[in-house]
Amino acid sequence: MEVHLGQFVGLFPALVLWAWCGGIVAKRAGFSRWWGLLMLLPPCAIALAWWFAFRPWPAMTVVPVAEG
Repeated sequence: MEVHLGQFVGLFPALVLWAWCGGIVAKRAGFSRWWGLLMLLPPCAIALAWWFAFRPWPAMTVVPVAEG
């Protein structure tokens, strides 16, 4: 199986977009954007989606308001 440069050039922007979108979702949930890079590895993407669904999100934690 031959891989041509044109295939890589076409696939690279899609991979960057996929990782970027994963980083945006992670950031909105309160995690680091670097988690989006794991979306490029299929086994990690499946495990990350499972972990992300059932873990408490830092952005959703309630911070008590100081009364004064």
